[in-house]
Amino acid sequence: MTKSAADTKAFVEQTVRSNAEQNTFVAVILVDDQVAGLVGYNQINWTNQNAEIGYWLGAPFVRKGVMTKATRVLVDYGFNHFGLNRIELRAAKENLASRGVAEKLNFAYEGTKRQCEWVNDRFVDHVIYGMLKSEWKMNE
Repeated sequence: MTKSAADTKAFVEQTVRSNAEQNTFVAVILVDDQVAGLVGYNQINWTNQNAEIGYWLGAPFVRKGVMTKATRVLVDYGFNHFGLNRIELRAAKENLASRGVAEKLNFAYEGTKRQCEWVNDRFVDHVIYGMLKSEWKMNE
């Protein structure tokens, strides 16, 4: 989660570097021709046909269904165009809005990775969700 302009700049710069290495895919989310956020795949593993979803959404667009819609499109694209078999979504345990995206899209809860990220001067747990291509087809 970005908290400042410097955090956002660092996030975008890292995203551009990863894109150049072809292990990520990032899309800009536009709402009424305004940049609302980013959604994409982090750490695409082409050999094992899996990837992790990551996203960022500006505060004015939170809790309006924007990220759920964008993530739905990204998941569908990953399974049907990239040939992925498994997609993972991780969210900070306290980030209920982010967890809600996974739950609304019927991702399966797979567990909690304890104290795996340093955020705001403390370690936070991540909740892990997963979706298989065969499960996504049943959701369509």
